[in-house]
Amino acid sequence: MAQLQRPSDFPQSFTSYNMYYDNQDSPPSRLPRPKQTRRPSKLEMLQSDYQKKLLREKEAKLIEMYERQQEHAIRKVSGNSQKRGMVRDFFEERRAMEKQSSASDLPTMAAHFKQKKREREQKNQERRPSAGINRGNPLAPINAKRKPKSNPPQIGRASCRERV
Repeated sequence: MAQLQRPSDFPQSFTSYNMYYDNQDSPPSRLPRPKQTRRPSKLEMLQSDYQKKLLREKEAKLIEMYERQQEHAIRKVSGNSQKRGMVRDFFEERRAMEKQSSASDLPTMAAHFKQKKREREQKNQERRPSAGINRGNPLAPINAKRKPKSNPPQIGRASCRERV
């Protein structure tokens, strides 16, 4: 295919398009023209400094929040020895009992689990919160004397009829 180099080589539809260009060899640039560089005013400098400061504070806050979430996740995954599950404690205790004594001396798994469950419930009963905190332990009912309700004055048509 031959290359078109001169404006006379272009088809008629292109020549009307090209007539708007100052320089016919290249189309105008679509990039914005660089603005004249001038020194920013004091207000603009203060605004940009303030925006940078806000951005730094926001970034620091997000980093701190992210670190707290990571620490919380690590604590949750690693587990706290005081807040472990009952089943895990049961099996650890069961393995220790199996190592120490023979199989004939051990209670059945079901009986041992029920015993462990009862122990845990008793332990939780000791730490039961004060009354009124949850629905399982409600507050005592209030026996206050109620005042008789007085009839409020009627407003509207009924009161207008009384006047007539």
